[in-house]
Amino acid sequence: MIWQLLKIIFGGNYMKVIKFNGDEVLTTLENGRIYVSVKQVCNNLGMNKSKSDHQVQKIQHDGTLKLGIKKLSLNFQSQVEKLSINFDRQVREQIFIELEFLPIWLAK
Repeated sequence: MIWQLLKIIFGGNYMKVIKFNGDEVLTTLENGRIYVSVKQVCNNLGMNKSKSDHQVQKIQHDGTLKLGIKKLSLNFQSQVEKLSINFDRQVREQIFIELEFLPIWLAK
């Protein structure tokens, strides 16, 4: 149900906020694969914007990791303000990494 609701809000992409280790992470589901917001993982690990941007570049240029990324332009609308993640209603491009690639990225 939540996947279908958020699919409408995010223009065709199934989105869901999940709790992991006491933090929240935005995820998307596409073709049976789960993708995790790289920016939110970085934020949850305590990285500042500069370090977070560096990680995104690192993923995009890594021969293996770039196979598991998806770029999405997200329009954070007021309908999702009930979620505890801070949405400011602006369109932003975010990089998501496939769940299967997450441990590889974190180990590098």
